[in-house]
Amino acid sequence: MSGRRRSRRQARGRQRWVVPAALGLLAMGVFAGWLALGLRGEAGEAPAGPPTATPIPSTDLGIETVTPVVDERTPTPEESVTSSPGGPSTPEPKPTPAATLVIGQFGELPPPNMPQARPDLARLQPHYTLALRLDLVPKEAPVYRAVPRVWDADRVKAIALALGIESEVTQAGDAFHVADAEQELYVSGDQIQYQRLATAQPGGKLPDDVVLIETARDWLTSHQLISEGLGEGTVTDRLEADLAIVVFQPAEPSPILAAVPRATVAITADGAIQQAFINWPAAFESAIYSLRDAASLWQDVVRGRGYLEVELDGLPLGTEPLPASVTITGVEIVYTDAGNPGSRYLTPLVRFTGEAMITGINGTVPVRVSVPAVAAQAAPRG
Repeated sequence: MSGRRRSRRQARGRQRWVVPAALGLLAMGVFAGWLALGLRGEAGEAPAGPPTATPIPSTDLGIETVTPVVDERTPTPEESVTSSPGGPSTPEPKPTPAATLVIGQFGELPPPNMPQARPDLARLQPHYTLALRLDLVPKEAPVYRAVPRVWDADRVKAIALALGIESEVTQAGDAFHVADAEQELYVSGDQIQYQRLATAQPGGKLPDDVVLIETARDWLTSHQLISEGLGEGTVTDRLEADLAIVVFQPAEPSPILAAVPRATVAITADGAIQQAFINWPAAFESAIYSLRDAASLWQDVVRGRGYLEVELDGLPLGTEPLPASVTITGVEIVYTDAGNPGSRYLTPLVRFTGEAMITGINGTVPVRVSVPAVAAQAAPRG
């Protein structure tokens, strides 16, 4: 009997130790699993969260672009909902995407060659008022690369023969020259110069502008001096009663504030071409570029960093400063050149337009202010 009691007491003692031991083993297993998960996360499994973008090293102009990384966990528009207890699902607002900087195939551009303002306008002290929404300022615009002309002696001779010059062509480096007793032709790169050596006979009357422009256009195209892309043309001056100057710029892009590309033709009263100076590429290639932020463009205007044009023949006499109250009401794209011969571009400027009230002048006068606009472009010198 006493032996059975001792066996029961021993069994009950073993039961009291079995439960705590089992619980201890279970806790050790949970701890080991948690530790394994933590070590595996440290060994290479990134914690959940939005992926990051990989930055590309900054360019020479300090422009930094970013390679976007696709977030595979981003829900589709149908999945982007927020459920509220006891109510219908409410779509989450879509985040505003960051602006993408577009750099065209020409890469970063050289600084623009800004036109020089009239010296007398330095007296103006403009105060600008913006009566225009800045979101109307364009965010992108095309840049044009001028494809250089390539010449050889045979091509120059063909043009000379079309002009009636039958002499031999001489070459010096990349330049070609041909002349006879009456005419002379010089060609180098994008430049062509023509001169009729005989002096125009005085007398006669110049035709109207339409006839002068068409005469100059026909002469340029028929002699293959410019094959295509001529704009409308303008008669800029009538130097004498029997000599007029006609100027062409490209039809696209337009308008161009720079002196190139340009074709200038001097025509006599009898319709003969006396002189021609041509600076025109073989063709244009275009690429889209992002423009600078509209607020920074406007700050350039306010701080006097733009090219100022005032449609006024002259300011009141004197040397003292002239206050001018300028109200800006419009915006447009114009072009100027950048780079050097053989590597030239036509790059966009943003031009703000409006009217000014200038001390000493009755009424208002039109005003335009152009500022460099391309984001991926070096700042102008000076």
